This record gives sequence, structure tokens and C-alpha cells, in this order.
Amino acid sequence: MKKVVIFKVGEAEIRIEGGMPQLSSMSQEGKDVMTINNAIAALNKSLGFDVSQKYPNIKETAKII
Repeated sequence: MKKVVIFKVGEAEIRIEGGMPQLSSMSQEGKDVMTINNAIAALNKSLGFDVSQKYPNIKETAKII
């Protein structure tokens, strides 16, 4: 299942899809972390660089909708 993750970088908001695992035994917090990590990987691929290096707090700004 895909979820939309919104990252806030400065004044800009970046929306990208992140895959959410379907494991029923995993906690919701674990699913959220994996969704955010998947979205960051997709963003890295789309932009062509590691956004976590340029914006080290990007995970803290993530919001799953």
C-alpha cells in the first residue's frame, strides 16, 4: 500500500509516495518509520542526491497522510 509523505524543507513542502509494509505483526510506529524511509529513498532517486545529507532533519519534518 502506498501512503503520501510530506516533507517540509524550509518554506517548501515536498509530497512523495512511500510504500507501507503489509505486515500485520509490525507495530504502527515501525510501519511509519519504514514508510518514511521508503519515501526518502524515492526522493533521493528522483532528485539524484542524498537529501538526508543536505537536510539532516528531514525525517523529523515528515508527515504521513
